[in-house]
Amino acid sequence: MIMGILRLNKRYQKWLHSYEEDTDNHMIYRPSSYDFPLGWTRVGMTFKDKGGFILHDITPDESLVKKLGRWKLIDNTKLEVSLSAGNKETLMIEIEKINCKILKIKRL
Repeated sequence: MIMGILRLNKRYQKWLHSYEEDTDNHMIYRPSSYDFPLGWTRVGMTFKDKGGFILHDITPDESLVKKLGRWKLIDNTKLEVSLSAGNKETLMIEIEKINCKILKIKRL
């Protein structure tokens, strides 16, 4: 059951986008310790205990920037992320699979 999976501490780490593994329906993230191919600047996210969140994004000049926010569980598979900087955007994340090696997010 996904709810049980979402409660595991496995999500409390930095996840980087593994573009090469994406499909039409899913985005794939791997732990920051994963051996990624060279050549890509990677965006990512960090889930922290007690609802903390960091979006690791790329600026137009290809610098990395951290956007802080909070996450909350909406239902068994969905998280709502509210970013506190700038335009205070809200992201919806639907997790299809998570373990210590992969975070598989459904494209919404």
